[in-house]
Amino acid sequence: MEKTNDRERDFEACYEAYLPMIYAIMGKLELRKDKDEYLQIGSIALYEAWQKYDLTKGDFAPFAYSYVSGKIMKSISKNDRWGRHNHLMGQDSLNQLSPPVVIDQERLLIDDWLNRASLSKREKFWITEGYMKGYTIEEVASIYGIHASTVKGWRQQALRKLKKVYSKG
Repeated sequence: MEKTNDRERDFEACYEAYLPMIYAIMGKLELRKDKDEYLQIGSIALYEAWQKYDLTKGDFAPFAYSYVSGKIMKSISKNDRWGRHNHLMGQDSLNQLSPPVVIDQERLLIDDWLNRASLSKREKFWITEGYMKGYTIEEVASIYGIHASTVKGWRQQALRKLKKVYSKG
């Protein structure tokens, strides 16, 4: 336990001594945004360098400088790569991607209108498939497996009922 506390105190002294170096690296790399993030990355990198340092390989300062600057530059590169492949979207962009609320409101109005017209299931089917989705009479007939003349009858009945409801207001 005693050795751990001594080692922690040694790193605290190292950190205080090399903190200006981390700021210098950040300044040299002209980091204007996310300074706290890069300071954190540099601090962690200094700790890693301190852990990995071998006394027999030379002075600590050049090793720490290259290790810390390498980690910060790697993080910049990673963030840049992420930024090139991912774009933050503003509310306007999101609005363009999502269907407008008006469509939902129109759909509710149409559903209400269809319900008030007391249409049969088949007549509603023609309205949704034939009119709203744009299928031809023949396509609707093939979906149901019936003659086109039957679908024409659905259409006539549906239109007659809708005109009756619409003309009332």
